[in-house]
Amino acid sequence: MRWNNCSKEEARDAYDSAKSRLQNAADQYIHNIYTMDTLAGERSSAQTKLNNANGQKINFEKRIADIERIIQKLGSNGPVEEAINTSNDRAQKFEDSYNDLIQCTGMNTPQIAKAFHTPSVEENAYSAAAVAECKKVKANLEQAVADLNNQLNAMEDEVNRLTSQMNSLAGVQADLSKTMASSSYEMNHFKNRM
Repeated sequence: MRWNNCSKEEARDAYDSAKSRLQNAADQYIHNIYTMDTLAGERSSAQTKLNNANGQKINFEKRIADIERIIQKLGSNGPVEEAINTSNDRAQKFEDSYNDLIQCTGMNTPQIAKAFHTPSVEENAYSAAAVAECKKVKANLEQAVADLNNQLNAMEDEVNRLTSQMNSLAGVQADLSKTMASSSYEMNHFKNRM
């Protein structure tokens, strides 16, 4: 069959064939639109979950940093321990000065340093328990961050998969659009030859 020189029967067959291709491409095109809408909704939902999990991770990381500062302040080289040592040193110096200035025979000298002794964080049961609890909470938060990192990776993979599917369908839609245009052109051409 020739494009310009064809019988009416050949034109009818070519027209019907082009019409069938157009209808099939149009049906697939419409189906793909619904599929793309579904994928877009799934991707949007996955992206929202990803953003929420990322926000939660950032919140946990800030809490971990705050707890680390508390643990550091209560630690052996921290400002709390330094203040306790300074206080105990001053009490001892005061006791030494007092004992040098006032001496009582037959009496025990007052133990000022002992009376005013401030227990260290480790010596004080409440403080030690608070530090232990901070470390426990920190460990739990670090585990939660590790779990969130795994979830974030899975969510990012899901978003990427959905995006890839949408991009692939967009390519198919472009091809279907070309098929519909060429089929429509052929139908118009052969319609005039029937």
